[in-house]
Amino acid sequence: MDGETYHCMGLRTKRGIFWTLILLFAGYSVMVYDQGTAHSTGEEAYTAAADRGKMVYHQYNCVSCHQIYGLGGYMGPDLTNVTTSKGRAYAEAFITGGTAKMPRLGLDRQETDDLLDYLEYVGKAGHYPVTDLETTFYGNIIPADGK
Repeated sequence: MDGETYHCMGLRTKRGIFWTLILLFAGYSVMVYDQGTAHSTGEEAYTAAADRGKMVYHQYNCVSCHQIYGLGGYMGPDLTNVTTSKGRAYAEAFITGGTAKMPRLGLDRQETDDLLDYLEYVGKAGHYPVTDLETTFYGNIIPADGK
């Protein structure tokens, strides 16, 4: 029994399958590239004030007690979604007044507004912790609300 006895597909069929797979791969790649990056990452909220607020966040070493996206200290709450979930006024009250555990930093009005703009950018750029996920056809994992 030679190898030709068990040969069931012709060269033409193999080439047809090969080119079909190549075309499917190319189409899938274009779809992932085009649609896979279509969701908002909050870039429109990153203003000059948010950039200054980021500097205030680092200057006063807020990361030693607070987290953003789960990274940072554990003494204070995670600030990722504080302005988007509880509101800007809520965050402002803690920043300006302090608490028993959080010192009153003595920020001026400009620093406070800039820090709040930074926290709003962080809240629009992502969610933490991510609990409600949806997997798209092309493999991206996004929050179910699409943000």
